[in-house]
Amino acid sequence: MLFQEGQTALIVEALHKSGKPAFCGLLLVASIVGATMIGGGGALRAKAAPESRMASLFFVVLPFANASGDPHKEYIAANITSDLTAGLSGITDSLVIAHSSAGAMASQPLSEISRRFGITYAVRGSTSADGVRVKLTVMLLRAESEEQLWSERFEDDLAALSTLEREIIAGIARRLGVTFADVGLPRPPLSAQDLPALDSLLRAQVAAEMPATAQTIAQAQGLFAMAARSPRLAAEAKAGLAAVHLLSALSRGTASSRDLAECDRLVREALAADPRNSRALNTLGALLRATGRPREALGAYEAAAVVNRNDANALGQIGRLKIEIGEPAQALSQIELALRLSPLDSQRALWLSYAGLALLYMGDAAGARPWLEKSVAAAPQFVTALVFLAAAQQLDGRNEEARRTIAAVQRVNPTLSVARVDQQFAPAEGGRAEWLRIRDSLRQAGLPN
Repeated sequence: MLFQEGQTALIVEALHKSGKPAFCGLLLVASIVGATMIGGGGALRAKAAPESRMASLFFVVLPFANASGDPHKEYIAANITSDLTAGLSGITDSLVIAHSSAGAMASQPLSEISRRFGITYAVRGSTSADGVRVKLTVMLLRAESEEQLWSERFEDDLAALSTLEREIIAGIARRLGVTFADVGLPRPPLSAQDLPALDSLLRAQVAAEMPATAQTIAQAQGLFAMAARSPRLAAEAKAGLAAVHLLSALSRGTASSRDLAECDRLVREALAADPRNSRALNTLGALLRATGRPREALGAYEAAAVVNRNDANALGQIGRLKIEIGEPAQALSQIELALRLSPLDSQRALWLSYAGLALLYMGDAAGARPWLEKSVAAAPQFVTALVFLAAAQQLDGRNEEARRTIAAVQRVNPTLSVARVDQQFAPAEGGRAEWLRIRDSLRQAGLPN
């Protein structure tokens, strides 16, 4: 059975009651207010430094180098990079570039990254693993000048990796004179018996980020299943398994009821154990949307944004779902923030097209055109962007441009029709009159019925 109606709202309510600081506006850049707690300990407030007067702190965590000399240990460096990216969202007033975009930026000079994307601070480092021991060297740099502000070395057992990562974030917060809170629940203390499961979990999380093929899906599924044998890691592993089952179901073209049911079971178990699990909340949102429940899906993604307000995927999906439920005026700010947090994301063209579509629903065809033009420039074969660009052009009185764009649509997808667009994009609820105006503009631009 899929999540019962209203259950995601209960998850959001539980998150607020659990002690996680609320964020004003939920999806806007907001401060953590009051004293913030570290792993259930006392409030932490470091001595103020000049940097603490900044309205916001914009971080990028560049991919950590694998200094072990063993390419098979690359997965440890990749996990540390990802974990620190998520963890820095707990720093007051912070923005953090998404892990995927940070990797794409890595080859550029820091000064160029700062200029192009507005980054103020960069975190970079290296890691080496020898048996069960892991060593880390971490630096905090001012991006514009590449000035080193802080550096420290850490060493501990791999089982204590989560604790090391929290110490790194605490060190950065102290240097900048700001407070921070844990993003999500800290990993329970692990014993030597948990090390094989932890190793499987770390490998699985890297495998899950690879391009989806039958081989990578099977690899991630097997590793997550091994990690789930450890009670202390079961919630993280089940969240990963749920995501793999959903990906497996949707990658077949027609959703598999068996995979969807397994995804539902695993994501419920993961959230029961850890209501702040970001992967589980994002997977729940995707599952509910795939099964035709946009409002419940919106609740799941909003819960993910409570856990990590810099979750670009959740923000982009919130924008998309706001359009689907007839609230386009509330979509644009979420999509804009997603694009700011992950400007080089693989979903960039999609997010740009949804920003344009939101403006079309709001009756602003002239405002929609630049967004849709950027989407087409980012992915010239992306039919969705071309279709809605044609609609924007037609509604903006640029009829010849609209016809040329429809001709480009037909070169990419000769069988596309107004009926097919209507089937795929008609709103689930609300906004019907606005949609009919958009749909009819496509017919006027020359798209066949």
